[in-house]
Amino acid sequence: MMTGAGAEDRLAALFARQRRTLGISLPELALLSGIDRHRLQRLLTPGGAHLRLDEIGLLAEVLKLPQAEVTRTVWPGRPLLDATPATAPDPDRPPAAPEELPTVRLARMLTRSPHWSHTLAPVRSGPTADLQIHLMNRFAVVPAPPQVPLPDHLTLRRRFLEEFTALPVGVAFSVWRGAFSVAERFPHGPQGGHPAHTSPHALYLQSAVYAADRPAGEYPVRLGGAAQAGVVVIGLRALTGSERIAATVARALGWALTDTSRAGSRVAPVTVAEPRTSVRNALRYRNLMLGEFLAAPAAQTVVSHVGTPATGEPGMAPEPHALLLADPDTVPFVVMVRESDALLAASLALPSNARGDRTALTTDMVTTWRDRLVERVDALHRAGRGSVVEMPDGWLAAPDQGRRERLRWRAHVQVSRQVLHDLLHQSGLRTGFAVRDPLARALLGYESPVPWG
Repeated sequence: MMTGAGAEDRLAALFARQRRTLGISLPELALLSGIDRHRLQRLLTPGGAHLRLDEIGLLAEVLKLPQAEVTRTVWPGRPLLDATPATAPDPDRPPAAPEELPTVRLARMLTRSPHWSHTLAPVRSGPTADLQIHLMNRFAVVPAPPQVPLPDHLTLRRRFLEEFTALPVGVAFSVWRGAFSVAERFPHGPQGGHPAHTSPHALYLQSAVYAADRPAGEYPVRLGGAAQAGVVVIGLRALTGSERIAATVARALGWALTDTSRAGSRVAPVTVAEPRTSVRNALRYRNLMLGEFLAAPAAQTVVSHVGTPATGEPGMAPEPHALLLADPDTVPFVVMVRESDALLAASLALPSNARGDRTALTTDMVTTWRDRLVERVDALHRAGRGSVVEMPDGWLAAPDQGRRERLRWRAHVQVSRQVLHDLLHQSGLRTGFAVRDPLARALLGYESPVPWG
């Protein structure tokens, strides 16, 4: 297993070399990055000081280093979108399934910390009461031992992130690439696990299970045409749940699965910035990672991308969506999950963060972005490189959360079937295939006249 020290030494050498290439003096770099000059000098010296994840993100941005280069420096010789485990197996524990690795890494980190205690609850949902999918795991995290008086939400979140980012790089990257999110509460989403009311003295973390990163199966389906280079599934808003569609398609094909938010989190800075700034940064990194995949696809890999273009600083024009900048003659197969005006409006009405703030985006902004992307993917469809699929929105009118979630799942299954049909058709295949993944087989076979087994 690669040690944290080795990764830090390679990053220090990379940053120092890039500083010399750009002709930036140490005082200038300190001013641009906001890092103390004396600490900066130690950071750029192999063996000098431990790099924090937020410092990695700051230095990569100031020194204009592509995120892919930083990632490859940490994990030399490994694919950018590698979905294999980042840590060596523990001989004292049974091996975890790929989709459980994020939960395992996070649980180990919390267990080893003397400052936190936690409880873990699985969240399940599905199209029927009998067909329930292990969707994610949620952690409730509290300080240990409890402090008197207990700190507020922001202090708790800051304490947690500061402790996490202070871990050695190799360890921190291994945990963070599980892409858990940190919040004071969950304003929407599947019910289950922790109760609807949340404690003011706890943090709530979640890690994906069904849509978690996973390697390709033993017998992946071979597709022709543009899909040979891989598939990317694009949605604009998290409420749509396009990551579930990507996960179902990947599992059905026996392909690897990753997500631009998880790929970007390997090198994205972990900060306690103002919430809107954090959202902008997350969108920027997702867009960067989408551009990396479109330019250098990974065969037999499905990539999920959710996010509107980053709006930049207040008053600045939005950054272009990576798909609009990509070469249409070389991109892999692109699936656009088209959200209706009603679905986009419903997503924008939800709180944008745990504090309850409303998004600065407007329906007109988001529908304009959607229409531009649909136009691009329509052009790719005519060239045999893409497909636009409509996301049903009838589930929005369901009278309660449980019914709404079941209908939403059924919409995901319907769209997943359509995506697989389009992939087979545009790959020149006219016959079906046996779905080996039991969860995907059960979902795709739900109320379907076509056997998926």
